[in-house]
Amino acid sequence: MITKSNTIAGFQCPVCASIEMQELSAFAVGRGKKRIFCSRCRQPFGDLMFDGKGRYRLSAVCIDCFVPHTFEVSAHQFWHSPLYTFDCPSTEELIFAVGERVWVQEVLEENFYSEE
Repeated sequence: MITKSNTIAGFQCPVCASIEMQELSAFAVGRGKKRIFCSRCRQPFGDLMFDGKGRYRLSAVCIDCFVPHTFEVSAHQFWHSPLYTFDCPSTEELIFAVGERVWVQEVLEENFYSEE
């Protein structure tokens, strides 16, 4: 059985404000933890953890309220959704998005402003 094992992740770095799109692989995450870094300033954005029971946990600092938030999502939703967003529970603003490149790029453009 062939299954999709990669997705595009998008976020805005809370340190340097760089808008990031990175490819994530299920093989890179494995059954442990993967730290996600900003490619521009190399500061950590968050951690993605697989619990081995079909669920992922994302922990990341919110660019709006500067509070760390933790989200849980099924592996199927994480890897197979055309677009899945993680929003701040306080402000409802976008923190992180995964899915197909075109949809992730669109939601980043709608939600984040880049001074570059």
